[in-house]
Amino acid sequence: MGIINRGDNKQDTWLTPPELIKELGEFDLDPCCPPVMPWETATVMYHYESEEDNGLRLPWEGRVWCNPPFSEITPWAEEMFVHGDGIMLVPAKSPETKWGQNVLKTGDAFLFLAGRIAFCYPDGTQSTGKWSPHMLVAYGYENVEVLRQVSLPGVLLARETRHQAIVARDGSHYHQPESVINLGMPR
Repeated sequence: MGIINRGDNKQDTWLTPPELIKELGEFDLDPCCPPVMPWETATVMYHYESEEDNGLRLPWEGRVWCNPPFSEITPWAEEMFVHGDGIMLVPAKSPETKWGQNVLKTGDAFLFLAGRIAFCYPDGTQSTGKWSPHMLVAYGYENVEVLRQVSLPGVLLARETRHQAIVARDGSHYHQPESVINLGMPR
């Protein structure tokens, strides 16, 4: 999927580099892919700008890759938590936002990537800018294990167990877990 970021060519769609997808393994679904994508990110790719093929309106099945439009991360993060099986790419610099708080409360593991990602333009060529830090968020045990095994440099924080929380299916609000979340770090 592409992200919203005003970079060196002033356009809005930035594609996940194919090398990153390859490192993370095969995905069954990319629910928020741009309309034009020069490579596959998943077996099934929904288009976030399309009314009939919108990943927020269609069912999510299998292992999901989610690089949401950074202008509206919240609904994608909520759906990823409800689905519970996949990896999401988000900025690592916004933990104080609503979506940032939700992701940190609901993800099972967080790989804060060292360095910056060189995203790609819609034509597939690599961009020259690298604007902000990013993190990969794993949902589900298998995806936590993938983040443990990848060769991507960075810092991994993983929960000891998957916690329970209730999310409104309409995405209107979260009922936060009442227990303290242990990230497995010394106190």
